Amino acid sequence: MRQILKSYLNRLINISVSNRSLLLRKLNKVQFIDLHEFDFAHNKPSFSIIKDLIEGKNKIQMSSIIDSRDEAVNILSRRLKKLDRYEKMLFEEHGSKDLYVGWPFIRGKFSDGTPVRCPLLFFPVEIIQTESKWILEQRKDVNITLNKAFLFAYGHYNQVKLADDLVEYVFDDFDTDSMVFRTALYQLFKESVIEINFNQDNFIDKLESFKEYKKADFDSEQKTGKLKLFPEAVLGIFPQSGSYLVPDYEHLIDDQSFIDLEGFFENKVPEEIPGDRYGFLSKVKEEETYTPFRMDAYQENAIKAVKKGNSLVIQGPPGTGKSQVICNLVADYIARGKRVLVVCQKKAALDVVYQRFEELEMSRFLGLVHDFKNDRKTLYDKIDKQINSIEVYRVSNNSLDAFQLERKFVQQSRKIDQITEELEEFKAALFNDHECGISAKELYLTSDLTGKSINVKQEYKNFNFSEISESFSRITNYCSYASKFRVDNYPLLERHSFADYSITALRRMQENLDEIDLMHEKVASATKAITGSEIDLEDCLLILDKVDTINQFLKIIEVSEVYSLFVQLMQVKSTQEDLEW
Repeated sequence: MRQILKSYLNRLINISVSNRSLLLRKLNKVQFIDLHEFDFAHNKPSFSIIKDLIEGKNKIQMSSIIDSRDEAVNILSRRLKKLDRYEKMLFEEHGSKDLYVGWPFIRGKFSDGTPVRCPLLFFPVEIIQTESKWILEQRKDVNITLNKAFLFAYGHYNQVKLADDLVEYVFDDFDTDSMVFRTALYQLFKESVIEINFNQDNFIDKLESFKEYKKADFDSEQKTGKLKLFPEAVLGIFPQSGSYLVPDYEHLIDDQSFIDLEGFFENKVPEEIPGDRYGFLSKVKEEETYTPFRMDAYQENAIKAVKKGNSLVIQGPPGTGKSQVICNLVADYIARGKRVLVVCQKKAALDVVYQRFEELEMSRFLGLVHDFKNDRKTLYDKIDKQINSIEVYRVSNNSLDAFQLERKFVQQSRKIDQITEELEEFKAALFNDHECGISAKELYLTSDLTGKSINVKQEYKNFNFSEISESFSRITNYCSYASKFRVDNYPLLERHSFADYSITALRRMQENLDEIDLMHEKVASATKAITGSEIDLEDCLLILDKVDTINQFLKIIEVSEVYSLFVQLMQVKSTQEDLEW
């Protein structure tokens, strides 16, 4: 578990050599400007800018916007314009202001060999363009700070514990005289666990040009565990927020309350009802839900799921209601006395959420922080107003109007719960498929009211739709056979069923059929011997049926005269009935 957290520590926080606030071998022409390049660009030495910053001057002249006599000033002006444009673009996207003057610069390596070259102090500034001058203006209500990325990296790589007072040190009590300021800074680090070599060059009122290094040259020049300070200064973009997670991760690494991540998150997942994936939604009562923004059923289900302790990922294109869900969640938890943190990489997304609460006049209960330094004063002012308004809120909450409003809210909420419960019962009946394997809803949607139908009111329970395909196949085959064989002229219409006969019966039937052929042959040969011609079995059977008639005829022709007449008639050939007969 500790190895996983250490891996996340290295991946998610930025105290690596990729952080420009920790390692700056070369200056990117768009994001950084060596402050020494302004040496006498405004008729003063470059160190005067640092001196003015320490003294707290609000407007510091950098250079002219255009100088027809000095091309170097024009080049600096164009670079300032690019830097100003880039800083504004970052602010629009992320909401943070990361433009600082960094001074003085630390060079060296930490105890583990990690290279470092970064400012020790940050002066928060803004670039202002007037009609003819570039002005450097210190940001209001933002203090001079130590480079926290360097402090956290020092503690992490050198395996030392830094005092909280040092990390959060504020320079309000420092003297505004530049020499006294530098002496106090030296004394501050002398009394701390951080070892930095303050050489004499740092106490001279002069800046050095920023020396650029290749990686191999820098690594070969610097010694492990040695850190030295140089009078270099850079104006540029130094992101600050990425390193503030270091103490939190180190606290988690030292925490032994859980062994692995899986076990940690399993304890956070609420138990579900077996076979009822979304049944927990009905446990959230309407009177316990405070959602002032409009929402649809899916958004409401998401909010209820979160209220029951579930974690969600909500995705969708713009305009599908993601911010609406966030606003309702924030309002619900605030109304129940909870604290809510909404974080986003994009400034615009946080602004949307905040503006919606402004429309409901709830923004005074929210703190909007785009830049943890620049927005600090505004946040503290809001907290101060809330503290001073506690008594006003208490009186308002105990008023008669508040009690009536709450009573009406509870009544309407319970009515909604009652209607919802009734609708859920209808829904359960429509989607219940236990009766015959298919829900009533699907039957309604797939049925043709104008088509032919069969009344199976009593029989439908015997046909489960999960097994209907076999029955349907058998019925289809039966109907195809019935259309051919269940007709009046079919010779086997009234036949006996052979369904219960075994294979032995089949052999007996075959033997009987064979005997019929033998019988035909015997009858044919016998009748030929008697009558001179073959008589088939069917004719023999007809003759047997008329035995009595034949016997009477034989008695008649026993008389000689009758017989003689019979012989004569037999010799007469006629196709028509003879009257003499």
